[in-house]
Amino acid sequence: MPSLNFFPFDIFPIKIKWSDPQVLFILLPVATLELIGMLLVCVGVVDDLGILDSMISVIVWPWLLLKGSYNKPSRKGFNMGRAVERQFICSLIEFFPLLGTILPMWSYSVYIVLKEELISEEEERDRNKRSWLKQQYGGGKAGKGLVKK
Repeated sequence: MPSLNFFPFDIFPIKIKWSDPQVLFILLPVATLELIGMLLVCVGVVDDLGILDSMISVIVWPWLLLKGSYNKPSRKGFNMGRAVERQFICSLIEFFPLLGTILPMWSYSVYIVLKEELISEEEERDRNKRSWLKQQYGGGKAGKGLVKK
């Protein structure tokens, strides 16, 4: 499946794989619920009394906590404490009726977590590739065995 940039205005855009289960079951439902909230504001309903936010939090918080429990501690890109702090701040912003509806903070925080995970996976893949090349070619000492003493 082709990958597309999700947020073209992002400072560090990444390509998200739409076939990724986290995108299908977390990001798309969260973005859809936030879009429904924005459409309600356009119709004239100022606040949904926290119904959509509670539905989104039931999706996002368990996913975030499960993600932190099975992530490798050696990965440098994903920081569980920072992710929970960011999610908590987004939850506080969502308490303000109109501000929480206009700003898609839930979707953006899920996107940032997915971006950090993708970056950490790429870094780990590069690190493994470098160590494999180092093992194969002797760590930059190529040609040392060819020199006769």
